[in-house]
Amino acid sequence: LKRMSGAAAGGDKAACRAAFEEFEALVAIHMKQEDTELFSMLDRVSDGSVTAAGLAHEHEADAKQQAACRDALRDDSTAAMAPVIEAFVASHEAHLAHEEAGTCVWVLCCCVLLFWRHV
Repeated sequence: LKRMSGAAAGGDKAACRAAFEEFEALVAIHMKQEDTELFSMLDRVSDGSVTAAGLAHEHEADAKQQAACRDALRDDSTAAMAPVIEAFVASHEAHLAHEEAGTCVWVLCCCVLLFWRHV
């Protein structure tokens, strides 16, 4: 995210595109794992707290912002790139903070439950 943000701020579309494409490939795997496995498992052991926290909706919003980034990076103008990238970076960092604040606790709870089931 920092490389993407720095490149966008400096008007370097090629570097921003490269950083975004690398980020997008990695985050696609991460979000798919969360959306298909982790969130449902954590919901089962925490009375739906992941759903209540709205993390899946944040993933949907993130995907829309990623699409806007792809569009801005395809456009010939570098002026349009920086605000779109900066909005995405700020939103994604907020999502990560929200996710980490809750998910770390939920994962710890799951580990404790799994431990006690096997003791």
